[in-house]
Amino acid sequence: MSRPPISSGDGALVAAIVGAGRRGRAHAAAARQIPALQVAGVCDTDEGRAAALAAELGAQGFTDWRAMLDVVRPVLVYVTSPPPLHAEQAIASLESGAHVVLEKPIALTMAEAFEIGAAAARNGRHVQVCQQHRYGVLADRAREALAGRSVALVHSWLYRQTPDIPGNWDRTWGGGHVVEWGIHHLDLCRYLIGEVETVYAVYGEQVLAGRPDWNNWDCYSASFRMSGGAVGSMATTYAAWPGLPHSGALDIIADGLLLRYYGSRLETVTPGETQVIEETRDPTVALNEAFVSALVTGDWSGVRIFYADAVRTLAVVLGANRSNETGQPVQVEEFVAA
Repeated sequence: MSRPPISSGDGALVAAIVGAGRRGRAHAAAARQIPALQVAGVCDTDEGRAAALAAELGAQGFTDWRAMLDVVRPVLVYVTSPPPLHAEQAIASLESGAHVVLEKPIALTMAEAFEIGAAAARNGRHVQVCQQHRYGVLADRAREALAGRSVALVHSWLYRQTPDIPGNWDRTWGGGHVVEWGIHHLDLCRYLIGEVETVYAVYGEQVLAGRPDWNNWDCYSASFRMSGGAVGSMATTYAAWPGLPHSGALDIIADGLLLRYYGSRLETVTPGETQVIEETRDPTVALNEAFVSALVTGDWSGVRIFYADAVRTLAVVLGANRSNETGQPVQVEEFVAA
């Protein structure tokens, strides 16, 4: 039943976390740095994990997320569970009167993504999708460096080992590596350069096929064309091993400039010099601060990605999966509208 959200006795916004894994803990750490938030509930199907994070936050632990919504009545819900659970949990949270911080990917189908958006609009609530890299200092510096320059080429790669999150061993649970990881680089490209218009992808099962519990592609290649004419590629694999040096980056080549993202470091290379910039702001904290500030003040100027924009990033990665299935390029605009 929909009801107006409430604050705690000290005026802080009451929050709850669904999923006490890696990203749930990251958002919990961010929430602890925001005086306007009080996390009152933590839910996880692993009772011990829920209880441990709840104890750290002075919150109540739950194994049933619906019960948590009824008891805690949060203003803000963090949905950090696996993607197949996102739609049901996000929609129920929105219907309960809460705003939602939703981990990427939004969902594994465009239909579910649209259902979440419709629920937000119906209830007058907001959804912040965690494309947090837009909020880092490196994104600021990259935008400054690219200002006024024509971009020619983008190349993203990551060579890594079998996923350390068991759910991502199954592509029906995690979506595959382009959806699980490549979404971050593709969202950065959209933020820094412009829309991805066309995507063509082929995936393979070359090394890990047949291993127990493995149901995923282990090698991925995608090409795309962006508005303005820039072209790009992405090459990723699960078939490598831990500790492989120089195993991933995002390169952006523009007129007289190479930008290279290495995790929390950005290299800006021009014909005359190379500068290295380190990330000095936790992007997850910055995202949370911007979203909570907007909810409290009504000033949305600090929010760098709105839900409709996040849906377009989702369309790019799900479009890549569709292209792999059909063997045909996907026009992203048509895929969004389908």
